[in-house]
Order: sequence, then structure tokens, then C-alpha cells
Amino acid sequence: MPAPTEVTNVVIEKGMSFSLEFDISNDDGTDYSLSGFSTASATIRKHAKSTIKEDFTTTFTAAGVITISLDTTQTGNLEVGRNYFDVVLETSGGTKEKFIRGSAIVEDTMVP
Repeated sequence: MPAPTEVTNVVIEKGMSFSLEFDISNDDGTDYSLSGFSTASATIRKHAKSTIKEDFTTTFTAAGVITISLDTTQTGNLEVGRNYFDVVLETSGGTKEKFIRGSAIVEDTMVP
């Protein structure tokens, strides 16, 4: 059964910590089991071929909760404007499935 792909749009302020939690569920509302996956990765960049990117710190639980986060240095490195990100989980056998994709509006912060 293919992974349910969640599409989301967020706002990230440059120079500020960022964290977001996703609760992945089946069509019937029950938790989607992530127990077969061994690693998770997530990246944000201006466009698919951009060399400027940041890797999220990514954690997940067997009960379907995925958390992504960036520290203040990482958000400070992002380009202002629309960026794109995705979250991919991988099994120990090398099978990769995309669970989350979306866009992030990166804004300059007013705080010095």
C-alpha cells in the first residue's frame, strides 16, 4: 500500500527556530504504522536544482508521528520567498517513500 502523502504549506522566519509535527493517518483515521522504516530525511530548497539547501532534523515514531525541525543558523541560510520541501522515509532494504511535501514561504524577520 503506498504511503499517504500529506501536502502542507508553512511559513518560516529567517533566523528563528522552526519545528513542525505531522500525524500521518490512514484513510479511516487510524495511525499509519511507520514501524517498517529505519531512517527519515527531509530537505528544503528554493527549487529542485538549487545548490542552496538545508536538511531538517527529522524524527518519527512507529505510531505515525513525524517531526521536522531547523535551527536558527539553518533558517538564516534559507533564501527569502517560496521554497519547497519533502520528507522521505526509507526501509532497511532501501525502499523510499515520500510522506510529506510542501512549500514554505521564508520571510525575513524583524528581530535583529
